[in-house]
Amino acid sequence: MEKNKDCRSENGITSKKQEANYDKFVRRFSLFCADAGMFIFIGIILLTLRHALGRYFFDSPFNGNLDLTCFAVVSGIFLCMIYTMQQDGHISVGLLMDGMPLKVQHVVYIITSILSLVFVLITAFETFVYAPQVMAQTSTVLKISKGPFFYLIGLCWLLLGIVLASNILRGVEKFSTIKVASGVLAASVLLCVLFVKVQPFSKALKGMNSVTVGIIGLLVFAGLMFLKQPVSIAMGFAGLFVLGLYMGWAPAFSVAASNPFSALYNYTWSTVPMFVIMGYFAKNTQLAEEFYFGVKQWVGHLPGGLLHAVILGNGAFGACSGDTLGAGVTFCSISLPETRKYGYDDTLTLGCIAGGSVLAALIPPSMLFIVFGATTQTSIGRLFMAGAIPGFLLVIMYMILLYIIAKVRPDLLPKVEKVPRREALKATPNMLYLVVVFMVVIGGIYAGIFSPTEAGAFGAAAVLIIGLLRRKLPWKAFLLSIRESAATLGMIGLLLAGSMVFQRLVVLTGITTAMGNAIIGMSSSRYAFFAISGILLLVLGCFIDALPLLMLMAPILLPIATSLSIDPIHFGVFTVTVILIGTLTPPVGIMVYALAGVVPDVPMTKIFKGVMPFIFVMCLFTVLIAVFPGLSTWLVTKMFGA
Repeated sequence: MEKNKDCRSENGITSKKQEANYDKFVRRFSLFCADAGMFIFIGIILLTLRHALGRYFFDSPFNGNLDLTCFAVVSGIFLCMIYTMQQDGHISVGLLMDGMPLKVQHVVYIITSILSLVFVLITAFETFVYAPQVMAQTSTVLKISKGPFFYLIGLCWLLLGIVLASNILRGVEKFSTIKVASGVLAASVLLCVLFVKVQPFSKALKGMNSVTVGIIGLLVFAGLMFLKQPVSIAMGFAGLFVLGLYMGWAPAFSVAASNPFSALYNYTWSTVPMFVIMGYFAKNTQLAEEFYFGVKQWVGHLPGGLLHAVILGNGAFGACSGDTLGAGVTFCSISLPETRKYGYDDTLTLGCIAGGSVLAALIPPSMLFIVFGATTQTSIGRLFMAGAIPGFLLVIMYMILLYIIAKVRPDLLPKVEKVPRREALKATPNMLYLVVVFMVVIGGIYAGIFSPTEAGAFGAAAVLIIGLLRRKLPWKAFLLSIRESAATLGMIGLLLAGSMVFQRLVVLTGITTAMGNAIIGMSSSRYAFFAISGILLLVLGCFIDALPLLMLMAPILLPIATSLSIDPIHFGVFTVTVILIGTLTPPVGIMVYALAGVVPDVPMTKIFKGVMPFIFVMCLFTVLIAVFPGLSTWLVTKMFGA
């Protein structure tokens, strides 16, 4: 008996060692993929610098820049997707999971994860199959074949499947018996077979109205999303399987294989990695921290002054980073210790940090404007300029709100002594670095040295040079910036890949047309359309994060807006503004969740309470944007013409 026990013990130790080795292998190859992807993006930055400077100063652009950049964006983002999945860096919701018993959560997670794995592996296989068909297709200038890149994408999907399988195996380990685990796996596989093979599902869908089929696709997507599957995979799965059952598997598989490449093979998307890298360089070189402490010296003595510094700091940081989550988490770690030292109310402080974070998505450069422009073929440069005046207006409105609160409730925001002018002047030079970066990005666009698509490369280079000259970017900080950028870019890539498959379902089933007819049928007034679309986006924003919601809804709503003679730039600013409110509102409120993770000693309900005054201001601000289009379009007209 003892011998058998020892054998079992030794087998258990061996099994754990094997599992540890497997996990280590998965971590290592995902990290290698991230580093390879970021090496490609650094190459894009250098290539863009060479192309833009050569064109402007020597009339000698690099003719193959567009081809190489498009291929590099596709390759780099797909490589980063593997790292994102391994780091669990994707966006998920899980509203339906929260109330379930823990064991039920494990079962549901494994079943839905296996469904996601099926989608990933099918997409990998079909991409390999599709690759030979595009071998003859080449890029415009350098005549590079697209086929090898489809093989690379297929490999990335396969590696993504390996990471997902690793996550599933870790979930299976949580079951106490082999029989239960085997039963869950068998049920999952059976469910997948039912989806693909059982004909009644397909016959039932084919007999339905196309819009009804589209609604079923939306429900499948919502169900998977609320069961805590990555939003990107949930969109892809729903699009692939509902399309397959409705139109046949061959066209559905073709969509899954070709659409992600087609979406990313777009020069406009090269803007995204450049600005993401720029933002993380700025964060890890302490530019935001130094600006906050500098501006605090000047405005800290005003009523609510420390929170005025948070708002101004968020506005300035927005000039380097279009990422609201990054801005919120950064200023939470910087400002909360200071406000606590002076007795500021935590609830209001965290509400201010959450509310102020949206400025990063309004003041150029903005990640949401880039995504809106790329998914709707709207000028990103014009969107950047359109967000400048609204961004500064929101800063002023926030500061007025804080001044009123400080006067009405001075116990929440105690007065801080004024700093001597000499100390304030001493802190001023460190504030100027963010201003320099902003001037490089916006000034370069305005002067015509580089295009808005190229601006991120110059911004990233500027922040990198500042960090190196000031010795604020050691190798450890540089590597951290690269890895954080990889996780974010992989998340964006996954969202885009999934949304492209799902959008195909939305278009083919006529949901876009039906929604447009329904909205116009309610009223042909542009203000009624703003109200209806605003309410729709606000409700959806309570459950879906900003990026996937923007990718999903912008292509649907913009054609309706243009049919009502609404300027696409104006509607872009309005859409982004409404979606940003959703990042603050329960039950999802991703910004509030992020801050709650940074400050676990403050209940999430308190943060939601603290952000309510800022949501009110945001709603008022959104009404102003809708009613006065000149707020969005005046500067655009001045800089670019009508």
